[in-house]
Amino acid sequence: MEKLQNIVKSLPHMSKDIVDDTIHEKVLSYLSEYASQGPKTVVKFIEWDILDIIRSCIMRVHEDYRIMALSIRFLARLLANDDRHHTPLFSQLHTNYMGILHFILDNVFNEEALMRLSCIEALEQIVIYNLGAKWFLESNKSHQIVAKCFDDSSTYVTVTASKLLLTIINNCSLFAKLSLTTNWKNTETQDALMDSLITSLDLFNKINQFAFDSSVDIRRRLEALQIIWELVNSRTNNAIEFIKQGHLLNRLNVLLTDPDRNIRARANDILCIVLDWVPDPISLFKRSGSLDTKDSVTETLNYIINDFVFPLWNTDSSFEMITMAVNVLESSIKLVERVSKGKIIIASVFMDLLIFLLGFATNQQNIENPEKFEYLRHNYVHFEVIFENGTFEKLKKLFQTKRNFAGRKLLILNILHTIRVISQKNAAAVANTSSICMILDILFMPEFNTDQRIMKEALSIIPVVLFTKIDYNKITDQEIVNKTLQAIQFLALDSKIECRGMVLLLETMEKLLCANVMGTYILYSKYAKEWADVLIFRACDLRWDIRDSILEFIGGLFDKSSNVGSGVNFIIKFDLLNIVFAKINDEEPYVRASCLKAIKTIIRNSKGWQYIVSGQLQEDIALKLPFMMRDSEAFVRRAVMELMTCLIVERECGTILLDDRNAEIMNPKIMDKIMDDPDFYVRINGCQFLASVWDHCEQDRLNYGQKKTKHNKDISGNSLLIGQDSSWFYWLDGDKLLVAAAEDSSRLVRSEVLAILKRLKHYLERIIPYRELPTIRGLLPSPFATIISCSQIPHKQLIDESTSLKQKYYNFYQNICMIDFERLEATIDVEHLYKEALENVTTKMMTETDMIEDENDDYAMDCYF
Repeated sequence: MEKLQNIVKSLPHMSKDIVDDTIHEKVLSYLSEYASQGPKTVVKFIEWDILDIIRSCIMRVHEDYRIMALSIRFLARLLANDDRHHTPLFSQLHTNYMGILHFILDNVFNEEALMRLSCIEALEQIVIYNLGAKWFLESNKSHQIVAKCFDDSSTYVTVTASKLLLTIINNCSLFAKLSLTTNWKNTETQDALMDSLITSLDLFNKINQFAFDSSVDIRRRLEALQIIWELVNSRTNNAIEFIKQGHLLNRLNVLLTDPDRNIRARANDILCIVLDWVPDPISLFKRSGSLDTKDSVTETLNYIINDFVFPLWNTDSSFEMITMAVNVLESSIKLVERVSKGKIIIASVFMDLLIFLLGFATNQQNIENPEKFEYLRHNYVHFEVIFENGTFEKLKKLFQTKRNFAGRKLLILNILHTIRVISQKNAAAVANTSSICMILDILFMPEFNTDQRIMKEALSIIPVVLFTKIDYNKITDQEIVNKTLQAIQFLALDSKIECRGMVLLLETMEKLLCANVMGTYILYSKYAKEWADVLIFRACDLRWDIRDSILEFIGGLFDKSSNVGSGVNFIIKFDLLNIVFAKINDEEPYVRASCLKAIKTIIRNSKGWQYIVSGQLQEDIALKLPFMMRDSEAFVRRAVMELMTCLIVERECGTILLDDRNAEIMNPKIMDKIMDDPDFYVRINGCQFLASVWDHCEQDRLNYGQKKTKHNKDISGNSLLIGQDSSWFYWLDGDKLLVAAAEDSSRLVRSEVLAILKRLKHYLERIIPYRELPTIRGLLPSPFATIISCSQIPHKQLIDESTSLKQKYYNFYQNICMIDFERLEATIDVEHLYKEALENVTTKMMTETDMIEDENDDYAMDCYF
């Protein structure tokens, strides 16, 4: 707290010559960190005469406006955390420091936007108090300040002024519902302030005029919509009542059809929030409110379709309005979720509307097929209105035009996106639709399937729709499934396909293979062999990213917890693992890394490991890995170390990996390079590898004990990782390397190695014979109060006195005990790093000119790995 106090007292003495503006933000962040701790900390600041300090900051002659803004913003933070009941800080401010309040009022109109913003932030907290609201009202400047939300040159200031208005609205009782009036006490002053603003500013009319009058400057219109957005986003009853009384959303449909796309987008943002939480949304859109109070949600949905969506369709000049209608439907999905009864029916109506548009946008022949539209007209009563008011003819004319193909693609993209959202939240709504057929048609159309955005949306819908139809028994034949597989295969063989497109196809195929019914069907159909041929063909693609995606696909099938087995069986059935093993020496580093990762997932899978063992491939793989530790790319070295660790931990292949044939490659010098690698993830993997070697060596010692020979063989002749004089762990200098890694520059490496060393320390305390401990005790800084006595440990787990390994264990244990675990563990926490960064805020930083010099990072709030 002493440093904090010094920082606070240094505020008035901050240098005006500071070049780096972020220093002021760092100081504010540092102070706010403590202010946010609550009223008790605010009292501590009061004891340090914080108001005197703030007054000194703002009253200095020729003061830097940044220092003034910093002090006022900090005052706002303190007021936000003041005790609301006793109000010690504000009471003192109002009684003895009126000069600060007058300064805030005057500088709301300062030429610097930062000063205006900071003063409005302070006012936002001040008006919460009765005395503050009274003082603000009596200043006769309240209406001018609140008007900043309409006409300030800075967007940041207008947004902050909107929040000030929202605070005033939420703290008065003028808009509180009658049932809530008991919770509103002593709000006469706030009520008077609110009433004064409404009268003096003609608030309701001004917001309506600026928002809905197309002749008003676009900037002012957006500022008015920002006010409405702040109101609905506050999610308070007062804000909603304010909107109702001002009729601020009665003409939202006008905004949705506005020529300016920014206005339309903001109006849709507001609609989305309203539909998400307002209990009776239609009461905001219609002056008469809800006609059927029992089911206002359904009434609102019908109103949106008839009064928002269909009018947007009524155009023959631009795709923009049709796209806007689709966006409105997407926003309305939030309201569908709130329907108590008939949710699936309403979601199906939305699907009908979207599929109707999708057919228009993608299939030109439907326009000349009146039977198709007659079918829609007679089976979907919601479409009747568009045939009666001429909307259908305008749509027909619009979609017949060949112009603005980009607009057509954007419309298709939005339709597909909305269908995906509906299908994910209301799967049953897609069971009866023909959407999948239209989507599959899109994938066969070159003008659309070359757009990866459209492909992504289309492919994301297909599995959901297929699985839903299967669950609801809506697939009467195999045609849809076969057409889906044909479409994926068709695109995968297309020479124009890019890597991202291939990844999307592979992700879709993975979902289908991992599903129970679909995976089984694919596995025993002709499409399985055809898809296997596609993978083999693409694995030899000249583009490395395509080859890389194939390896990730194969590895992913073995890694998925949701995989019911069809995916793995598919790979094994067609010997596709040979694709993976062949790429271990690929010329591209990314492909080599993906190959190693795929092999790791295959080894972890029981069927994958069984395939490797049956082909006796494990030895061939293991013998290639030590050489790859020298790879030029760090991500390849990471993958190598992970796979080597996996072979030892998962499949106990240490004796294959650490074979005499690898002795020249697997040596202390190589391990030292790994543990000193510039990539900290490689060093982490090195720690994990050494830990796995230790565990394997110990397992050999416990399993075989005296049965091993001097040639590191058990009595049956099998290789071991431990001998009479040493083990692979000590031969690789694992003990020295792990202890040295405790002081690694990376916190992540320190975190990993400290966890390993603590585990090994506990283990060593259990296996070192108790009678040997006094010999060590004199060399160690702490007593062995927790050591388990010899009688508590099975004899075979203790280190045999006759072996020369004994001294190595003792030395390793001694070195571990020399490590200051408490100190090092305090440096690995992320929260510690954040606090450490804030500790860079010093009085020297504040009071001296920051003459920027090379290699001077005193002012950087760095976070280190």
